[in-house]
Parts: sequence; C-alpha cells; structure tokens
Amino acid sequence: MAGRASLALGCKYCAGDLIAQNAASRERELDRRRAGYFFGFGCYYGVVNYAVFRALAMSAWPAAPWPKALFSACFDGLVHVPLSFYPQFYFVREVVTSSERRTLRQHFEVGLRKYATNWREDILASAAVFVPLGIANFRYVPLVWRTPFLSLIGMVFPIVLSLQRGATDD
Repeated sequence: MAGRASLALGCKYCAGDLIAQNAASRERELDRRRAGYFFGFGCYYGVVNYAVFRALAMSAWPAAPWPKALFSACFDGLVHVPLSFYPQFYFVREVVTSSERRTLRQHFEVGLRKYATNWREDILASAAVFVPLGIANFRYVPLVWRTPFLSLIGMVFPIVLSLQRGATDD
C-alpha cells in the first residue's frame, strides 16, 4: 500500500512541476532534472505521507467521524506539512540542485534557512489546499486510497509548489 502511495505522489509532483514549468516558460524548454527531482521527492515522501495517514487513521482519539476528520486534516495541514514536509523538501532540493560541495548537515542548514524565509507563504499555500481536502479525505476515503486521492484531487498543490519553489533560487 505504501508503494502505491509513493508512486501516486511521485507522479503527482512530477506532473505538477511539468505543468508549472510549461505555464511559466515561454521557451518551451522543460528542465527534466527539476521534473526528476519532483518525481523522486514525491516517491520518497509518499512513504512518509502514508505513514502519517496510517497513524492518524489508527489513532483512537478522537473517535467520532467528524471530529476525527477535522483533527486529522488540521494535524496534516498545520503540523505535519510545516514540520515534516517542507523541511525535507528544502533539504532534498538543496542536496539535488546545489552546485556547492557541502556536508549533508550544511545542505540541511541552508535548506532550513530558505524555509525560514518562506514559511508563511508556504504554509498558507499548503493549508489552503490540504485542510479542506483533508477533511473530505479523512472523513470519507478509505486508508488505502487516501494518498492516491490527495494525489489526484490535490494536483493544484504541486503546481503551486513548483511555481513558488521549483527554481533553484528563492
């Protein structure tokens, strides 16, 4: 199941980046390395995302369907994404796209500094997409289909992410 989630998220992020590159570029020259980065990061993060969704689904609290959906959506959009997704996104992006030779720790520190500069805008963009979708997702979608559902319906997020943060300089 985590493999399906991983592949779905990888395809979503790659497609979102290609759509954003095509919309933003008049030259029609697509950056395949960048699209590959988005695909690879999506595949990696699909496993993390699935683990978070599984933990939220298995949690005994809150028990009632609507409070559980609201709690899970808010946790995902306002805790998980800001504290896990974005720091890893900026770190991996630094490792892959930086031309400077650094230790992994230095790449992580540079990535976190870039995230610290952009965090308000990043969190608003992700929360605007994922809190409303998360409520529907956590309330109605079976666990096995949660990441694929968000991969399909939440396609707007990787397009926004690519337009905001796809270029190597912020």
